[in-house]
Amino acid sequence: MRTNSVKRAIREGRPTIGTWLSLASILAAERMAQAGFDWLTIDLEHSPTNWETAMAMSAVVAAQGVAPLVRVPSSSDENIKRALDLGAYGIVAPMVTSPDQARAVVASCKYPPQGVRSLAGGRNDLGWDTDSATYFAHANDEIFVCIQIEHTDALDRLDDILAVPGVDCAFVGPQDLTASLGIQPPQLDSPDPRYEKALVQVLDAGRRHGVGVGLMVASAHQARRRWEQGFTMVALAAEVRILTAAAVQAVKEIKSGSPVSA
Repeated sequence: MRTNSVKRAIREGRPTIGTWLSLASILAAERMAQAGFDWLTIDLEHSPTNWETAMAMSAVVAAQGVAPLVRVPSSSDENIKRALDLGAYGIVAPMVTSPDQARAVVASCKYPPQGVRSLAGGRNDLGWDTDSATYFAHANDEIFVCIQIEHTDALDRLDDILAVPGVDCAFVGPQDLTASLGIQPPQLDSPDPRYEKALVQVLDAGRRHGVGVGLMVASAHQARRRWEQGFTMVALAAEVRILTAAAVQAVKEIKSGSPVSA
């Protein structure tokens, strides 16, 4: 059975880089997996991707040696179970605002006796290059559990949330968090000092509890900045934003008559 190197890296405080997959495209997922990212998150919360397409995306991502993660539509037991059974190496649970929610997410990711995940088939064994018995025996140690911190209610209970056993990473959702803080417009890289204060609060809590901390940013410059600041799960926007930025720049260069980069 494969080991989850991304889970280990983040838990040990080593930085990783990834992006969100929101185009519902198997081909785009495979191309992104060849780009050198450590992990890719298949977004089922804010994209048209269905479960069957997510399963195929997970397969092509893992085939390139990259960890496929799934952001579930909501943090329910049903959603988490389906994401893991399609072969995902971990889940990203949106809008966790209490320790009870965090405990429920962890329980849904773990087989008994540590949790309540139902044992069944799917392609979980194939996704990890093993057989079902081996997967059932070792999945609890390998599945990556990431919760999203996206609201001021979560900031108020941060220590209690991150103290929940089994939480591997707290990933800040920038747009929802800035909106919750009353910052306008909500955005990925807000210059507002209230946002920066909140990020430092999550970073400090992560260090206290031995939990990784993640963040989505809009540019490579910001990704490097946050990497050096101590974030261990840095998302360079989403593949659709990367595609759009590259296309806009190329068109500008062509129309201006300046040299076009390769």
